[in-house]
Amino acid sequence: MAKKRIIGQVVSKSSATVGVLHIYKARHKLYGKTIKRHKKYLCHDQDSQAEIGASVEIEECVPASKRKRFKLLRIIK
Repeated sequence: MAKKRIIGQVVSKSSATVGVLHIYKARHKLYGKTIKRHKKYLCHDQDSQAEIGASVEIEECVPASKRKRFKLLRIIK
């Protein structure tokens, strides 16, 4: 099974951890209208290279801690 890859924006930063906000569009179950949804992922950034506001790509990995289930792949912008 392929690992999930997500593109999002860095909204918080700590030592070796960044918070990535993923905004996506989904259809409302009853009315069918397209609405915005968001989810925040904690991601492992060993070298602390990502800055707040940067667009990044993250990938699923084995758990690094209680809530960190993703690792930083690359910085897009």
